[in-house]
Amino acid sequence: MSGLTRRALLAAGAGLLAGCGAPAREPSDRALLARLDAARREAACCWPEGRRRALRVAVEILPRLRDPSARRRVAALVAEDATRLAELRVENGEDPLRDAFGGIA
Repeated sequence: MSGLTRRALLAAGAGLLAGCGAPAREPSDRALLARLDAARREAACCWPEGRRRALRVAVEILPRLRDPSARRRVAALVAEDATRLAELRVENGEDPLRDAFGGIA
């Protein structure tokens, strides 16, 4: 094997594989907020289903935001949207919390 020991080959292979499983870099807060902004703009035309999709995006990005101020703003948007969706359900004679987190997380 041209002077390489089995141990050296295994070590080299392990070193190559170590980089293959590296986690993808987390998107920046700016990229996450841009995604939420796009979802909210799209939601304006498709109420309430578009708002539900935007709410799902907000709930998804919330724990990934690094900036506490951005997290507070997104949490406020989630609360506002969830409240409005619950109000619409009441207006339609539905249970406002039939599945409080269904389809969001």
